[in-house]
Amino acid sequence: MKNSSRRSARTRVGQGRQLGPTETLLIDEFVVNYRRKNIRNLVIRLREDGTVDLSCPLDVSRSQALKFFKSREAWIRIHQEKTGFTADRPVREYKTGETYRLLGKVYRLEVISGGRYSSRLRSDEDVIVLTVPPGKTAVDTEKYMINMSARHLRRLLEELVPRWEELTGLQCSGWSISRMRSRWGVCAPSTGKLRFSICLSQLPVEEIEYVVLHELAHLKHPNHGKGFWDFIFSYMPEAEYIRGRLRNKIDYLPPQSDAEHNM
Repeated sequence: MKNSSRRSARTRVGQGRQLGPTETLLIDEFVVNYRRKNIRNLVIRLREDGTVDLSCPLDVSRSQALKFFKSREAWIRIHQEKTGFTADRPVREYKTGETYRLLGKVYRLEVISGGRYSSRLRSDEDVIVLTVPPGKTAVDTEKYMINMSARHLRRLLEELVPRWEELTGLQCSGWSISRMRSRWGVCAPSTGKLRFSICLSQLPVEEIEYVVLHELAHLKHPNHGKGFWDFIFSYMPEAEYIRGRLRNKIDYLPPQSDAEHNM
């Protein structure tokens, strides 16, 4: 968009009659409520549930609206952090008795007070003993728990990626973990790099293995054609079943308790 258009497309709450239904779009990691309204300017509004409203004048095309939105993503991230209106707002208070999902297993939290953050898994009892320093908020504790989940996921991937590289004969140039919310994993065939979502830390090992195999396969087959799926099924015949389970899982970090979300 031209500079004059950018000045007029201010990120403020607009007034106007909504025309047509609201569409829910997934743009990068953002859940966007896209509306066409009888207003003069493009409007972006942050909502408390972490979603973002994008209201579009009738004379602005969808592609122009999405281009404007993507140009403001940095602004959105900054203001989500300032306001706390993010999709990963705490869904729990981090108190004893709440549940936490880690590598496909649901643990009960046992929260105690201590000098610094620490956690210990009592797998035989399905318990995570979580030490929280005095004065820390649920937001502080959530950040620690996400980092804890990432550490467990990283240790697992350090085993799974080399194992599947050896089995398939494919070699990635490196891999990383990031806070993707729209994808379980990404492969860049041009560089050979893989990226995995932190949300994988909630899943059972067999589902994480499927994602590892899926992304490695893209090094050989960049698209999802017949050759790609033949390759996947030759190593994992149950892949279609696992893929179906993954497509039905939409919760994101922090993992929600059974009372809050039915898998």
